[in-house]
Amino acid sequence: MEFIKFQLKRNQVLTNSIYLALGLIAFLLMISASKDWKDYKWLFLLIEEKSWMDLILSFSLTHEVVYFWSSKFWGELIGFKSFTLLTTMALLTLKLNFYQKMSDRAWLTIFFYCCFYLFLLEGTVLRVAYATALVIMAIYTLYDKKPVLSLCLILLSSQIHFTCLVFLIIFPIFYSKHFFTALVTVFLLSPLFIFFNISLFQIIELLSAYINQKYLFYADPTIVSEQNRTGLFFYFLAIFYALNLFVVYTLRNSIFSDPKVRVLVGTGLMGIIFMSTMYTHVAPATRLAELMMITLPLYLTSVFLEWQKNKYYWVCYLIITFAALYALARFVYLYPSLIPFLK
Repeated sequence: MEFIKFQLKRNQVLTNSIYLALGLIAFLLMISASKDWKDYKWLFLLIEEKSWMDLILSFSLTHEVVYFWSSKFWGELIGFKSFTLLTTMALLTLKLNFYQKMSDRAWLTIFFYCCFYLFLLEGTVLRVAYATALVIMAIYTLYDKKPVLSLCLILLSSQIHFTCLVFLIIFPIFYSKHFFTALVTVFLLSPLFIFFNISLFQIIELLSAYINQKYLFYADPTIVSEQNRTGLFFYFLAIFYALNLFVVYTLRNSIFSDPKVRVLVGTGLMGIIFMSTMYTHVAPATRLAELMMITLPLYLTSVFLEWQKNKYYWVCYLIITFAALYALARFVYLYPSLIPFLK
Protein backbone atom coordinates (compact mmCIF):
# COMPACT_ATOMS: atom_id res chain seq x y z
CA MET A 1 0.00 0.00 0.00
CA GLU A 2 2.83 2.40 0.87
CA PHE A 3 4.50 1.58 -2.45
CA ILE A 4 1.27 2.39 -4.32
CA LYS A 5 0.97 5.71 -2.49
CA PHE A 6 4.58 6.51 -3.35
CA GLN A 7 4.00 5.68 -7.01
CA LEU A 8 0.89 7.86 -7.15
CA LYS A 9 2.75 10.72 -5.50
CA ARG A 10 5.68 10.33 -7.91
CA ASN A 11 3.32 10.24 -10.89
CA GLN A 12 1.63 13.44 -9.70
CA VAL A 13 5.01 15.15 -9.34
CA LEU A 14 5.80 14.18 -12.93
CA THR A 15 2.38 15.39 -14.07
CA ASN A 16 2.80 18.73 -12.33
CA SER A 17 6.26 19.07 -13.88
CA ILE A 18 4.66 18.70 -17.31
CA TYR A 19 2.03 21.31 -16.42
CA LEU A 20 4.73 23.72 -15.25
CA ALA A 21 6.64 23.14 -18.49
CA LEU A 22 3.50 23.95 -20.49
CA GLY A 23 3.21 27.18 -18.53
CA LEU A 24 6.82 28.03 -19.32
CA ILE A 25 6.29 27.35 -23.04
CA ALA A 26 3.17 29.54 -23.07
CA PHE A 27 5.04 32.34 -21.28
CA LEU A 28 7.92 32.23 -23.77
CA LEU A 29 5.45 32.41 -26.65
CA MET A 30 3.72 35.31 -24.94
CA ILE A 31 6.80 37.49 -24.49
CA SER A 32 8.42 36.62 -27.81
CA ALA A 33 5.57 36.49 -30.31
CA SER A 34 2.25 37.73 -28.89
CA LYS A 35 1.05 41.19 -29.89
CA ASP A 36 -0.72 41.46 -26.52
CA TRP A 37 2.49 41.45 -24.47
CA LYS A 38 3.19 45.13 -25.11
CA ASP A 39 -0.35 45.97 -23.92
CA TYR A 40 0.22 44.11 -20.65
CA LYS A 41 3.49 45.94 -20.09
CA TRP A 42 1.75 49.24 -20.85
CA LEU A 43 -0.99 48.42 -18.31
CA PHE A 44 1.65 47.62 -15.71
CA LEU A 45 3.41 50.94 -16.33
CA LEU A 46 0.10 52.74 -15.79
CA ILE A 47 -0.57 50.94 -12.53
CA GLU A 48 3.06 51.36 -11.42
CA GLU A 49 2.75 55.14 -11.72
CA LYS A 50 -0.16 55.20 -9.25
CA SER A 51 0.49 55.35 -5.53
CA TRP A 52 -1.07 52.80 -3.20
CA MET A 53 -3.19 55.56 -1.70
CA ASP A 54 -4.57 56.42 -5.15
CA LEU A 55 -5.42 52.77 -5.73
CA ILE A 56 -7.16 52.44 -2.38
CA LEU A 57 -9.16 55.64 -2.86
CA SER A 58 -10.25 54.55 -6.36
CA PHE A 59 -11.24 51.07 -5.18
CA SER A 60 -14.23 49.59 -6.99
CA LEU A 61 -15.49 46.05 -7.45
CA THR A 62 -15.54 46.71 -11.20
CA HIS A 63 -11.82 47.59 -11.35
CA GLU A 64 -10.42 44.03 -11.16
CA VAL A 65 -8.34 44.83 -8.09
CA VAL A 66 -6.95 41.33 -7.51
CA TYR A 67 -5.02 41.41 -10.79
CA PHE A 68 -3.96 45.05 -10.80
CA TRP A 69 -3.02 45.27 -7.13
CA SER A 70 -1.09 42.01 -7.17
CA SER A 71 0.68 42.96 -10.42
CA LYS A 72 1.72 46.27 -8.85
CA PHE A 73 2.94 44.65 -5.62
CA TRP A 74 4.80 41.72 -7.16
CA GLY A 75 5.82 43.62 -10.28
CA GLU A 76 7.60 46.23 -8.20
CA LEU A 77 9.10 43.56 -5.94
CA ILE A 78 10.41 41.01 -8.47
CA GLY A 79 9.68 42.61 -11.86
CA PHE A 80 6.58 42.34 -14.03
CA LYS A 81 8.06 39.67 -16.30
CA SER A 82 8.95 37.43 -13.34
CA PHE A 83 5.51 37.99 -11.82
CA THR A 84 3.89 36.97 -15.11
CA LEU A 85 6.08 33.87 -15.46
CA LEU A 86 5.40 32.59 -11.94
CA THR A 87 1.67 33.38 -12.07
CA THR A 88 1.24 31.74 -15.46
CA MET A 89 3.01 28.55 -14.42
CA ALA A 90 1.31 28.33 -11.01
CA LEU A 91 -2.26 29.02 -12.14
CA LEU A 92 -1.99 26.83 -15.24
CA THR A 93 -0.81 23.95 -13.04
CA LEU A 94 -3.69 24.59 -10.64
CA LYS A 95 -6.20 24.77 -13.49
CA LEU A 96 -5.01 21.58 -15.17
CA ASN A 97 -5.09 19.73 -11.85
CA PHE A 98 -8.77 20.60 -11.46
CA TYR A 99 -9.46 19.59 -15.07
CA GLN A 100 -7.75 16.32 -14.18
CA LYS A 101 -9.99 15.86 -11.11
CA MET A 102 -13.16 16.35 -13.18
CA SER A 103 -12.15 14.25 -16.17
CA ASP A 104 -12.74 10.57 -16.88
CA ARG A 105 -9.68 10.58 -19.17
CA ALA A 106 -7.29 13.20 -17.84
CA TRP A 107 -4.64 13.07 -20.57
CA LEU A 108 -7.30 13.59 -23.24
CA THR A 109 -8.79 16.60 -21.47
CA ILE A 110 -5.33 18.16 -21.10
CA PHE A 111 -4.68 17.50 -24.80
CA PHE A 112 -7.92 19.29 -25.71
CA TYR A 113 -7.04 22.19 -23.41
CA CYS A 114 -3.65 22.58 -25.09
CA CYS A 115 -5.27 22.49 -28.53
CA PHE A 116 -8.10 24.91 -27.86
CA TYR A 117 -6.84 27.20 -25.09
CA LEU A 118 -3.15 27.08 -24.18
CA PHE A 119 -2.02 29.40 -26.99
CA LEU A 120 -5.10 31.61 -26.70
CA LEU A 121 -5.08 32.12 -22.92
CA GLU A 122 -1.72 31.47 -21.26
CA GLY A 123 0.04 32.40 -24.50
CA THR A 124 -1.96 35.56 -25.25
CA VAL A 125 -4.87 36.67 -23.04
CA LEU A 126 -3.26 36.40 -19.62
CA ARG A 127 -5.95 37.86 -17.37
CA VAL A 128 -8.57 35.51 -18.81
CA ALA A 129 -6.13 32.63 -18.32
CA TYR A 130 -5.68 33.50 -14.66
CA ALA A 131 -9.38 34.13 -14.00
CA THR A 132 -10.52 30.88 -15.61
CA ALA A 133 -8.30 28.90 -13.23
CA LEU A 134 -10.64 30.07 -10.47
CA VAL A 135 -13.70 29.41 -12.63
CA ILE A 136 -12.70 25.77 -13.13
CA MET A 137 -12.17 25.49 -9.37
CA ALA A 138 -15.64 27.01 -8.87
CA ILE A 139 -17.24 24.39 -11.11
CA TYR A 140 -15.42 21.63 -9.25
CA THR A 141 -16.56 22.92 -5.86
CA LEU A 142 -20.13 23.16 -7.16
CA TYR A 143 -19.83 19.48 -8.14
CA ASP A 144 -18.65 18.86 -4.58
CA LYS A 145 -21.86 20.42 -3.20
CA LYS A 146 -20.14 23.57 -1.92
CA PRO A 147 -22.15 26.31 -3.65
CA VAL A 148 -21.05 29.11 -1.31
CA LEU A 149 -17.36 28.41 -1.96
CA SER A 150 -18.13 28.12 -5.67
CA LEU A 151 -19.84 31.52 -5.62
CA CYS A 152 -16.90 33.08 -3.79
CA LEU A 153 -14.46 31.71 -6.37
CA ILE A 154 -16.46 33.19 -9.25
CA LEU A 155 -16.66 36.56 -7.50
CA LEU A 156 -12.90 36.38 -6.91
CA SER A 157 -12.29 35.52 -10.58
CA SER A 158 -14.26 38.64 -11.54
CA GLN A 159 -11.60 40.68 -9.73
CA ILE A 160 -9.06 39.33 -12.21
CA HIS A 161 -11.32 39.65 -15.25
CA PHE A 162 -14.70 41.22 -14.57
CA THR A 163 -16.58 39.41 -17.34
CA CYS A 164 -16.19 36.15 -15.40
CA LEU A 165 -19.39 37.18 -13.62
CA VAL A 166 -21.19 35.56 -16.57
CA PHE A 167 -20.29 32.22 -14.98
CA LEU A 168 -22.91 32.86 -12.31
CA ILE A 169 -25.15 31.11 -14.82
CA ILE A 170 -23.70 27.77 -13.68
CA PHE A 171 -25.97 27.87 -10.62
CA PRO A 172 -29.36 27.91 -12.40
CA ILE A 173 -27.99 25.39 -14.92
CA PHE A 174 -26.86 23.06 -12.14
CA TYR A 175 -30.01 23.28 -10.04
CA SER A 176 -32.73 23.66 -12.69
CA LYS A 177 -33.38 21.20 -15.50
CA HIS A 178 -36.06 23.56 -16.88
CA PHE A 179 -33.59 26.43 -17.12
CA PHE A 180 -31.18 24.23 -19.02
CA THR A 181 -33.95 23.10 -21.39
CA ALA A 182 -34.71 26.75 -22.14
CA LEU A 183 -30.99 27.38 -22.70
CA VAL A 184 -30.75 24.52 -25.21
CA THR A 185 -33.81 25.89 -27.02
CA VAL A 186 -32.25 29.36 -27.31
CA PHE A 187 -29.01 27.77 -28.52
CA LEU A 188 -30.82 25.83 -31.25
CA LEU A 189 -32.65 28.97 -32.41
CA SER A 190 -29.72 31.37 -32.02
CA PRO A 191 -28.75 31.46 -35.74
CA LEU A 192 -32.12 33.13 -36.36
CA PHE A 193 -30.77 36.28 -34.72
CA ILE A 194 -28.29 36.57 -37.58
CA PHE A 195 -30.83 35.54 -40.22
CA PHE A 196 -33.29 38.23 -39.10
CA ASN A 197 -30.53 40.78 -38.47
CA ILE A 198 -31.24 41.11 -34.72
CA SER A 199 -28.39 42.13 -32.43
CA LEU A 200 -28.57 42.41 -28.65
CA PHE A 201 -25.29 44.28 -28.37
CA GLN A 202 -26.98 47.55 -27.40
CA ILE A 203 -28.32 45.92 -24.24
CA ILE A 204 -24.80 44.77 -23.37
CA GLU A 205 -23.50 48.25 -24.18
CA LEU A 206 -25.96 49.92 -21.79
CA LEU A 207 -25.06 47.45 -19.07
CA SER A 208 -21.34 48.01 -19.67
CA ALA A 209 -21.76 51.79 -19.44
CA TYR A 210 -23.34 51.33 -16.03
CA ILE A 211 -20.73 48.87 -14.75
CA ASN A 212 -17.43 50.00 -16.25
CA GLN A 213 -16.92 52.64 -18.94
CA LYS A 214 -13.79 50.95 -20.30
CA TYR A 215 -15.86 48.22 -21.98
CA LEU A 216 -17.44 50.87 -24.26
CA PHE A 217 -14.14 50.65 -26.13
CA TYR A 218 -15.65 47.75 -28.09
CA ALA A 219 -18.49 49.96 -29.36
CA ASP A 220 -16.17 52.62 -30.77
CA PRO A 221 -16.93 52.98 -34.52
CA THR A 222 -13.24 52.81 -35.44
CA ILE A 223 -12.91 49.54 -33.53
CA VAL A 224 -16.08 48.11 -35.05
CA SER A 225 -14.93 48.96 -38.57
CA GLU A 226 -11.73 46.96 -38.02
CA GLN A 227 -13.54 43.88 -36.70
CA ASN A 228 -13.67 40.66 -38.68
CA ARG A 229 -11.15 42.00 -41.17
CA THR A 230 -9.96 38.42 -41.63
CA GLY A 231 -13.52 37.32 -42.47
CA LEU A 232 -13.22 34.33 -40.14
CA PHE A 233 -15.92 35.17 -37.57
CA PHE A 234 -18.89 33.50 -39.25
CA TYR A 235 -16.79 30.43 -40.12
CA PHE A 236 -15.72 30.25 -36.47
CA LEU A 237 -19.34 30.57 -35.34
CA ALA A 238 -20.57 27.94 -37.81
CA ILE A 239 -17.88 25.42 -36.84
CA PHE A 240 -18.48 25.75 -33.11
CA TYR A 241 -22.26 25.82 -33.48
CA ALA A 242 -22.00 22.53 -35.37
CA LEU A 243 -19.57 21.14 -32.79
CA ASN A 244 -21.84 22.00 -29.87
CA LEU A 245 -24.87 20.64 -31.73
CA PHE A 246 -22.91 17.41 -32.15
CA VAL A 247 -22.16 17.47 -28.40
CA VAL A 248 -25.84 17.91 -27.48
CA TYR A 249 -26.77 15.01 -29.76
CA THR A 250 -24.05 12.72 -28.40
CA LEU A 251 -24.74 13.46 -24.73
CA ARG A 252 -28.53 13.69 -25.10
CA ASN A 253 -29.07 10.85 -22.61
CA SER A 254 -27.12 12.54 -19.83
CA ILE A 255 -27.27 16.32 -20.24
CA PHE A 256 -30.83 16.60 -18.93
CA SER A 257 -30.43 14.13 -16.08
CA ASP A 258 -26.89 14.80 -14.83
CA PRO A 259 -26.37 18.33 -13.43
CA LYS A 260 -22.58 17.99 -13.77
CA VAL A 261 -22.83 17.40 -17.51
CA ARG A 262 -25.43 20.18 -17.77
CA VAL A 263 -23.02 22.72 -16.32
CA LEU A 264 -20.18 21.78 -18.67
CA VAL A 265 -22.30 21.77 -21.81
CA GLY A 266 -24.51 24.69 -20.75
CA THR A 267 -21.63 27.12 -20.41
CA GLY A 268 -20.41 26.14 -23.87
CA LEU A 269 -23.88 26.72 -25.34
CA MET A 270 -23.92 30.17 -23.76
CA GLY A 271 -20.76 30.97 -25.70
CA ILE A 272 -22.52 30.23 -28.99
CA ILE A 273 -25.55 32.26 -27.91
CA PHE A 274 -23.30 35.25 -27.18
CA MET A 275 -21.73 35.02 -30.64
CA SER A 276 -25.08 34.72 -32.39
CA THR A 277 -26.76 37.58 -30.52
CA MET A 278 -23.78 39.98 -30.66
CA TYR A 279 -22.55 39.22 -34.18
CA THR A 280 -22.49 42.93 -35.11
CA HIS A 281 -19.58 43.42 -32.69
CA VAL A 282 -17.16 40.62 -33.39
CA ALA A 283 -14.50 41.30 -30.73
CA PRO A 284 -16.67 41.13 -27.58
CA ALA A 285 -18.82 38.36 -29.07
CA THR A 286 -15.81 36.17 -29.77
CA ARG A 287 -14.13 36.90 -26.45
CA LEU A 288 -17.25 36.06 -24.47
CA ALA A 289 -17.72 32.87 -26.49
CA GLU A 290 -14.14 31.75 -25.95
CA LEU A 291 -14.48 32.55 -22.26
CA MET A 292 -17.72 30.58 -21.83
CA MET A 293 -16.41 27.56 -23.72
CA ILE A 294 -13.62 27.04 -21.17
CA THR A 295 -15.38 23.76 -20.25
CA LEU A 296 -14.99 22.48 -23.84
CA PRO A 297 -12.00 20.22 -23.01
CA LEU A 298 -14.13 18.40 -20.43
CA TYR A 299 -17.31 17.86 -22.39
CA LEU A 300 -15.43 17.05 -25.59
CA THR A 301 -13.68 14.31 -23.59
CA SER A 302 -17.11 12.93 -22.62
CA VAL A 303 -18.16 12.98 -26.27
CA PHE A 304 -14.97 11.15 -27.29
CA LEU A 305 -15.51 8.47 -24.64
CA GLU A 306 -19.16 8.02 -25.63
CA TRP A 307 -18.26 7.28 -29.25
CA GLN A 308 -15.33 5.13 -28.17
CA LYS A 309 -17.63 3.08 -25.93
CA ASN A 310 -19.89 2.43 -28.93
CA LYS A 311 -16.84 1.46 -31.03
CA TYR A 312 -17.18 4.32 -33.51
CA TYR A 313 -13.43 4.79 -33.57
CA TRP A 314 -13.45 6.81 -36.77
CA VAL A 315 -15.44 9.53 -34.97
CA CYS A 316 -12.80 9.55 -32.22
CA TYR A 317 -10.07 9.99 -34.82
CA LEU A 318 -12.01 12.87 -36.38
CA ILE A 319 -12.31 14.61 -33.00
CA ILE A 320 -8.58 14.28 -32.33
CA THR A 321 -7.74 15.48 -35.85
CA PHE A 322 -10.07 18.46 -35.56
CA ALA A 323 -8.51 19.49 -32.24
CA ALA A 324 -4.96 19.17 -33.60
CA LEU A 325 -5.78 21.17 -36.75
CA TYR A 326 -7.47 23.84 -34.65
CA ALA A 327 -4.34 24.10 -32.49
CA LEU A 328 -2.21 24.53 -35.60
CA ALA A 329 -4.53 27.19 -37.02
CA ARG A 330 -4.64 29.00 -33.67
CA PHE A 331 -0.84 28.97 -33.45
CA VAL A 332 -0.45 30.44 -36.95
CA TYR A 333 -3.13 33.07 -36.27
CA LEU A 334 -1.70 34.18 -32.91
CA TYR A 335 2.02 33.98 -33.70
CA PRO A 336 2.50 34.82 -37.39
CA SER A 337 5.96 36.23 -36.66
CA LEU A 338 7.14 32.68 -35.86
CA ILE A 339 6.03 31.36 -39.24
CA PRO A 340 8.78 32.07 -41.81
CA PHE A 341 6.53 32.49 -44.85
CA LEU A 342 4.18 34.86 -42.95
CA LYS A 343 6.88 37.30 -41.87
